Amino acid sequence: MRRVVLLLLALASTLAAALPPAPASAQGPTDAPGVTLVLCCPEAGWPPYNVPCASGPGCGIMPDIFLEAARALGAEVVIRNFPEKRSLLLLEEGRVDVYSKAKQWVTDPERFAWSTPVLPSRDVLAVPADCPRAIDGPADLAGLRLGTVLGYSYPALEEALASGAVTRDDAPDTASQLRKLLHGRTDAAVVNELVARWVLRDQGENGADALRFSRGAVGLAWLRFAFTRARDWEPFIARLDAEIERMRADGRLQAILDAYR
Repeated sequence: MRRVVLLLLALASTLAAALPPAPASAQGPTDAPGVTLVLCCPEAGWPPYNVPCASGPGCGIMPDIFLEAARALGAEVVIRNFPEKRSLLLLEEGRVDVYSKAKQWVTDPERFAWSTPVLPSRDVLAVPADCPRAIDGPADLAGLRLGTVLGYSYPALEEALASGAVTRDDAPDTASQLRKLLHGRTDAAVVNELVARWVLRDQGENGADALRFSRGAVGLAWLRFAFTRARDWEPFIARLDAEIERMRADGRLQAILDAYR
């Protein structure tokens, strides 16, 4: 029995050591000069929005935007990488300070304090560049095999998919989805536009010129910065929102986007 207790204590110590420490500035004002924030990023990444790395810039569009805004506000940023579910748990507990996410993708989003919208995540329809058929919306997909990602839902296309007017063809990820499209195994695909352009660039598949994207979106969510409510980050969030708008106006935000195209 004593041995079991000792093993449990050792396991608890190991798990505790694996957790990130509370931010160094946890006892001070969150809007003081030199405040330190722990920015949590998804371990698996979601390029180009998030690219796994230990320090930036170069950690993806959203971390790079945050790093630039924080620099301008005189704040220090420490980057930590954890799996998605654990990241949100650590954020709720206050063991990390900030995470990037779309508000509508989070269960009970009011657990967190949110910045204003920062960057749109657009789902669009894609076809090979030489496709003779115009594909600009769900009505244009009738009779086609549509490339999708396993486990993803597409509310704007739900009716067409459920009725059988459009055949759903799942792939494990965007890269596989685009390969199937470019090799004629599907007729069209529903993709996040920035992710698709990144994959094409990264894989050397003739660049984004290999595809034609619909002008209209079939899904839209705005990425923001979610802050823990374990500390009062509201004054900092107000300054962050204002700085991001300055970045939008003076071209710094666009320069970050351009670096990932």
